[in-house]
Amino acid sequence: NFDQKFCSYNKSEYIYKFRLAKDDQRELILLSYENPEAKRGLHPQIIVLDECASMPASMFGNIISPMLVNKHDILIAIGTAQGKNKFYELFMMGISEDFPDWESYRIRASDCALFDANYLFAQKNTLTSAEYAQEYECDFNANVLVGSVYGEFMDRFTVHNIDDCYGWNPDQPVYTAWDLGYSDYTAIWFFQKKHD
Repeated sequence: NFDQKFCSYNKSEYIYKFRLAKDDQRELILLSYENPEAKRGLHPQIIVLDECASMPASMFGNIISPMLVNKHDILIAIGTAQGKNKFYELFMMGISEDFPDWESYRIRASDCALFDANYLFAQKNTLTSAEYAQEYECDFNANVLVGSVYGEFMDRFTVHNIDDCYGWNPDQPVYTAWDLGYSDYTAIWFFQKKHD
């Protein structure tokens, strides 16, 4: 239980404020990414973005970047890899020599002692290989494979540099078959009939 003197909650703006101690003027502010416009104008010294990949990309340019006005301000973005989105861009900045003020760290479950080997083994047998790679191995490519029919095979071609160029006859028609995506992406197959 927090003493009400040191804790407040603004329901319309999804903002929690905590005073660290009775005589301490510093505040810890917990924000949700709901109602992002209500976050404009804040200038914290340290911003920690949890599950950064789930945030709308527009929040970075419109809301978060303007908060970082001082060269000593700190941004920490943490989360689960979910494809090549804004979180991936921030991660890549940290490993690029072009951004010396940024640092990135990737902590895979297989590289740290946080998870028991039996637990990881059970997760590998419970999840698809793509889900496991995303959730436990910080694989930014895995997101596109989750739920896809041929994604795992395409990933193997990419990882092992298998030549996926197929000859085609420009004198023959090219046919297509479409799987229209209503709740997911549309898939299109291109093929030609082979005439013997």
